[in-house]
Amino acid sequence: MAYTIEIIGIIFILAMSYLTYIEYKKKNISKIVFLFWDLVWLTGVFLILLHEQANKFLDPLNIIRVMDLYMILAFMFLFIIIFYLFIRNKQTEKRLEKLTRIIALRRIKR
Repeated sequence: MAYTIEIIGIIFILAMSYLTYIEYKKKNISKIVFLFWDLVWLTGVFLILLHEQANKFLDPLNIIRVMDLYMILAFMFLFIIIFYLFIRNKQTEKRLEKLTRIIALRRIKR
């Protein structure tokens, strides 16, 4: 019963790794993106399996439980992803605006 959460976590990570692999095979993501996400999933497995050893590093950081460390890392990762998506969205908006201007100018010239 004590390992139920760990087993669920590992099954989730294996499923996500498999979905990442499928997206790579469909060529929806590049090899670099595939390797990045596989590294993320592999890190998750190590964090789950080695949570007892992680306690040794938590005392100097004033973090009481391993779960607190996982939550801090998860929030940091989510903020990084959100920021990255925000920047990509702004770049896409600029490209779309530029393309719209080009199309509009072509229509005016005709």
